[in-house]
Amino acid sequence: MRHRVQLQSPTEIGRTDVGEQILRWDTYADISAAKRDISFDEFLASQQLADRVDVEFLIHFRSDVRTAHRAVCEGTIYNLRSVLDLDGDRRSLQLLGYNVGTVDG
Repeated sequence: MRHRVQLQSPTEIGRTDVGEQILRWDTYADISAAKRDISFDEFLASQQLADRVDVEFLIHFRSDVRTAHRAVCEGTIYNLRSVLDLDGDRRSLQLLGYNVGTVDG
């Protein structure tokens, strides 16, 4: 596990004039993770998810990670699509996510 990843959770801090949420993202963990980019062909072959997935993170088990959260790695923001304890042994988690941009915009 050689990548540094910040796990972030959203907090609603207001609403726009048209009622859309304004979110602040707070880092609740700075952890080590194994990161693997997932190619489009590999994604299609797996057919595990019907939605876009760009990256897989493997981390030590945590009970506080949710799909409403996001991960930031090397300046890139990934919304989490799936949080799975693959072996059911509470030792590790697989996080599948998709790229939504960079920290600087």
